Amino acid sequence: MTTLADFRPLPWQAAALDGMLHGRASAFAWRGGVGSGKSLTACVALASLAYTFPGSEWILGMDTHPRLELVHLPLLRALRLRASYKAADRVFEFENGSVLRLKHLEFAGDPAAGGSPLEGGNLDGIVLDECQVVDKRYLKVALMRTRKRRTVTARDGRTVEFPPLIALSGLPIGDWWTPAVRAMGGMTWVPRTSDNARHLDPAYIERVKAGLTERERRAFLDGEELQPEGQVLYGYSSRDYPEGNVLRGHVIDWRTTRTMLAGDLGHRSPAFLLMAEVFPGVWCVVREWAPDRTTLPDLCDILRRDVCPRRDWSPGCGRLPVDELVVDPAGEAVSDQTGHSDLELLARPSGLGMWPMVEPQGPRRSIVGGLQRMNLSLEQRLLLVSGRVVDAGLAAPEDHRTLIRCIQGYRWDPRNPAKPKKDDRHDHHIDAWRYGWRRVLWDAMPVDPLEGRRPSVVEPMRPIETLAAARDER
Repeated sequence: MTTLADFRPLPWQAAALDGMLHGRASAFAWRGGVGSGKSLTACVALASLAYTFPGSEWILGMDTHPRLELVHLPLLRALRLRASYKAADRVFEFENGSVLRLKHLEFAGDPAAGGSPLEGGNLDGIVLDECQVVDKRYLKVALMRTRKRRTVTARDGRTVEFPPLIALSGLPIGDWWTPAVRAMGGMTWVPRTSDNARHLDPAYIERVKAGLTERERRAFLDGEELQPEGQVLYGYSSRDYPEGNVLRGHVIDWRTTRTMLAGDLGHRSPAFLLMAEVFPGVWCVVREWAPDRTTLPDLCDILRRDVCPRRDWSPGCGRLPVDELVVDPAGEAVSDQTGHSDLELLARPSGLGMWPMVEPQGPRRSIVGGLQRMNLSLEQRLLLVSGRVVDAGLAAPEDHRTLIRCIQGYRWDPRNPAKPKKDDRHDHHIDAWRYGWRRVLWDAMPVDPLEGRRPSVVEPMRPIETLAAARDER
């Protein structure tokens, strides 16, 4: 398939598109297995609606900018739309005057109280994808922003009005969107991966099956809702890279490798991890520091012997360079005893000599959302752990906290569904890792401290000639 006209929908896609194009409801939703055609359906629906209703205005919303760039933009381009794309504004302008805007939803404040990139304008419709990690309050925003009624002239000359459209899509994790749409009287579907088998490589489905438990297969292949339980970081594999998440035999050139020190300050159990970008977009934990019953000032004394800011580093100095320091927002609190915050302590020469970065926007701090992104990144082999860290962690005494043991022991709280168990032992390492990876996902470190002295690590987006190729990449 190379154009929209070549699209041959699956039965569930045909039903969804028919409902949206003929105004059979005002709201539509689907959750389904990986590769079942969820994102493609959203793109085809919006393109078809833009063609059908000249001068209409639409929005496609996604949780992050990188996923818009890697998922929807290639799919929309592969449809070879009669539209021009303005990359700076992330908008498709169609020849018939219709407009399709791409929005990523990281924004400060309550989405339902004006803190939303969906504000402004009267819209014909909004589609939100990856709803398993999208703030559910965006549904209220969508209801407020979709105000325009679409009209068409029927064959008998009658004028037919269609209600504004809202469509929601996502993986079957913590599904809130299909129940919400059913409560609104909308239409819902639960597509399975096998429904789309003719477009998928059989080897792909078998690979997915091999890495999942039976419960996960029912979720990620059959669309059955998955409620978090058991091990939190289920995406981690102890096999060696690229089959797993353990990196062995890789020699890091510290002169050109970007690094990040991520820390969870805790109360008396702080933990720090040094992450290095070993391949473009792939980050590996190469060192860990988490001595038991150690205060932050004492841990800073240990860290200063092992790492230093990039500005103070030189080859052969015996320490590892740090380009950026990221910690949890709790470090902003000022101590009643000292009158200073932990961030100030870290920034002092007696600390680490670097001002830490913290995430200022509340919506991005979602623990469950961050852990879901980590699992996806682990499965995509974007998050790795050095073999030396793994081996040393397993060999350490049983009472020592190590990253590998925290990965294995961090569990969902059986008494508090959808919340990880905070046992003050396994959570600190994982929280530090989550803070660092969150910083990477939200366009981490935009200023390269070694710009001009190292090769670029940003690869240009490859043109995708066919929708089949775009689907394979998805």
